[in-house]
Amino acid sequence: GQLSDPANLTIQFDNSKRLPNTTLNLPDELPLGDYKLVNAFPAIPLEQPVNMAMPPGESERLFVLEKGGKIIIIDDITSASPQSKVFLDISSKVSVLAERGLLGLAFHPDYANNRTFFIVYTDNVEPNPDPGAFGITRQTLLSRFKTTPGNPNKADLSSERILIRMIDRDPGHQAGDLEFGPDGYLYMSSGDEGTQTDTFNNTQTITSGFHSGILRFDVDRKPENLEPNPHVYLNTDNQGKAFYKVPNDNPWVGATDFEGKPIPQNAVVRTEFYAAGLRNPWQMSFDPANGDLWVGDVGTGTREEINRIVKGGNYQWAYKEGTVDGTKIGFMPPGFTGIPPIYEYPRPGSSAAVIGGIAYQGDKMIGLKGAYLFGDYQLNKIWSLRIETKNDEEEVEVEEIAYEGGITSFFADPNNGDPLLSDFEGTIWRLVEDQTAIPDIASNLSQTGAFADLETLTPNPGVYSYDPNVRFWSDHADKLRWFSIPEEDGTMTWNNSLPWEYPEGMVWVKHFDLELNRGDPNSKIRVETRFLVRTDDGSYGLSYQWDDEQTEAYLVPAEGANLEYDVSDKGVTRTQDWRIPGRAQCLQCHTSVAGHALSFNTRQLNKVAQIFGDTTNQLSALEENGYFSNSVEAPSSLPRYANLDDDSVNLTERIRSYLAVHCVSCHQPGGTGLGSWDARPEVSLLSTGIINGLAGKNGGNPDNRLIVPGNPEASILLSRLSGCCGFTRMPPLASSELDQEAVDRMTEWIELLDNTQAYRSWRLENFGSDSSQEGDPAFNADTDQFSNYFEFLLASNPNEAGSSPFVQLDISSEKACLIYESLAQRSIQLEISEDMINWEPWYQGSPVEHFNQGEVQYSKIEGPIELEDARQLFFRISVLWAP
Repeated sequence: GQLSDPANLTIQFDNSKRLPNTTLNLPDELPLGDYKLVNAFPAIPLEQPVNMAMPPGESERLFVLEKGGKIIIIDDITSASPQSKVFLDISSKVSVLAERGLLGLAFHPDYANNRTFFIVYTDNVEPNPDPGAFGITRQTLLSRFKTTPGNPNKADLSSERILIRMIDRDPGHQAGDLEFGPDGYLYMSSGDEGTQTDTFNNTQTITSGFHSGILRFDVDRKPENLEPNPHVYLNTDNQGKAFYKVPNDNPWVGATDFEGKPIPQNAVVRTEFYAAGLRNPWQMSFDPANGDLWVGDVGTGTREEINRIVKGGNYQWAYKEGTVDGTKIGFMPPGFTGIPPIYEYPRPGSSAAVIGGIAYQGDKMIGLKGAYLFGDYQLNKIWSLRIETKNDEEEVEVEEIAYEGGITSFFADPNNGDPLLSDFEGTIWRLVEDQTAIPDIASNLSQTGAFADLETLTPNPGVYSYDPNVRFWSDHADKLRWFSIPEEDGTMTWNNSLPWEYPEGMVWVKHFDLELNRGDPNSKIRVETRFLVRTDDGSYGLSYQWDDEQTEAYLVPAEGANLEYDVSDKGVTRTQDWRIPGRAQCLQCHTSVAGHALSFNTRQLNKVAQIFGDTTNQLSALEENGYFSNSVEAPSSLPRYANLDDDSVNLTERIRSYLAVHCVSCHQPGGTGLGSWDARPEVSLLSTGIINGLAGKNGGNPDNRLIVPGNPEASILLSRLSGCCGFTRMPPLASSELDQEAVDRMTEWIELLDNTQAYRSWRLENFGSDSSQEGDPAFNADTDQFSNYFEFLLASNPNEAGSSPFVQLDISSEKACLIYESLAQRSIQLEISEDMINWEPWYQGSPVEHFNQGEVQYSKIEGPIELEDARQLFFRISVLWAP
């Protein structure tokens, strides 16, 4: 009953509302499975299959080329019992010695209407008079055929028209693959005619014939293209016209020299060449994601090559074999500019033959997404090749993924992207992931540990809600979001403009509801709940689909799922498609260059919202609760995204925000998007490259540009957003519904961008006339140093000298600071130079601070340039009209 001695007790109060999470049940990594080959059509007998093709737009009829001269249709390939039938049989006229035979097949892009297809084969008729030095001479033919009218499963043999004939004095190195490119032209691979040492001197020339390269033809004979140059092996119609034209931008149209050597006056250039210097390019393919043309080129005794073909490229044979000396290295001219292979591997003796493959763009095998797959006929190996950009340099990563001998070709099943591989022994293999190697994943949503109550979607402790400024368009869906860093001491590194750095194991959750009756919140149903998990070297995604009872959601397969919902929109009931993306598709947007978590950054979270149970600025709340390893600047000085309907922000900023949220994961330096425009919000409108910028595809009209001020019809970004005018709708993944508000606002913005119209209004306001000399754009009404048009851009008074906006470089602090008057409806680009000749953008990473003095608003930017360095620099401001 006695009291103890006094003791000191320290009590520490913590205002943090952050709790650790102990319930999330998600793998730290999602290990990739092993791969295996399964017989795709075990009941279909084939004889020496060498290639595969399918008519554009079809998905059930696979056409398989047999070397002996038959094309076999495998019909109903998605059924349990596919059937086969003979489409074409020219066995009686095909030479099959060694590498000769029926080699290539391509269907015209408009095959559904014109029934036209093309094949390459070696005939068995000996041409006169050359008997050949290495056996009986034959010819390799590129021919055009049509399908029998009324019977899509039978070729019309009488319809053959031979486009070109190639002398074939040796039974090796025919190549003969065919592909239609994204440009609508027909590409053909051509070997060097055989032997090991280019005995016939067919390489490193574009005048002797059609050998040793990639050829490119306009089989539609478009009026802007050119007739081919005369040639003894060129076939013509009854009017003396060839059955094709030469694209006018083929690289050697009008050439007078080749690789530094003059072309003799009596020589005829084969303008059909697209690329040169290949030995035996057995198979080629275009990557559907970016249009890259890939070729596997069989070597002679030292190297096998994988080449990425560019227009006008020379791939060095026979001067080089890969990166080592070729059989004719002694003839290589000074200054030769050949292109080395993307990847090469040594040949063990003569027992190797690379088989060019395909770029895998399916959704089942996340570890192969975007990789180029290829094999070796004799080494019995199949590889994946991936190119990574590190420190602004490309690095090639190659991995063995499966093993099988006799592989002759690759083809992508259009139903799911699965690689199909033809085996010379008579099998069509399907490359699949071995599911036994995939770890256990929570099979339903309740097992993930994210929610304490699925009925109310109440998250477990340590899982917190957040709300971004601009939501990614998701086909009219309403979304809820949560995040968690399970460890109590885990932190992120904040950045103003660059993506934040996130700890391994951080999780983001996004839930989707869909109104079945548009505008009626009571008609909402739960569709899916997605997870994104940050791993040690990347991230992975999982999706869970809600059941009909709306009580539980279940793990979606790796390839994703396609759903349909009956929705009522303004009294009209229709079916809405819904795509739950596959795990590989998740990573097409959640890339490392974009920072993985697309809605978790400064511009998205600089907003007052519900977080940690309070209504407060989310950036401040994250800092106050210990989620950052560094300090956050005052949110009022930080940038934010603006919604399309936020009329308090100028329309340019709203459009820029929308484009950034929807496009920046691909369209920025290091991104995977086609074209060179930059969607990052921190660069100026001038620097994005979208104003009158060229696109990777112009829809067949050279006048189309990314954005054409005042001309919505010619603006490709609007056509992409609308999915019109022959353009695929963007964003391309997991969306089937048009974002009409975005279309309307972008149309409005493009029309307002026409500063010609804007200048006309300004001219009337300041000069009372739109035709007087005083108001002419080039006239200087107030006789100062600025023309009227310049005054218009500066928003100054053209009738009052010295009324230009205020600009001041403040070098009184430790760092250079630029203060300038904010101009309504103008985009500002700040630049620096050491010599007033070469200019580069002012540092973009520092925030712009806005403040008012009276009725005038100013902007202030502080760069990282130290005071002494700033004194040696020149500064300038560029102004662009931007409503």
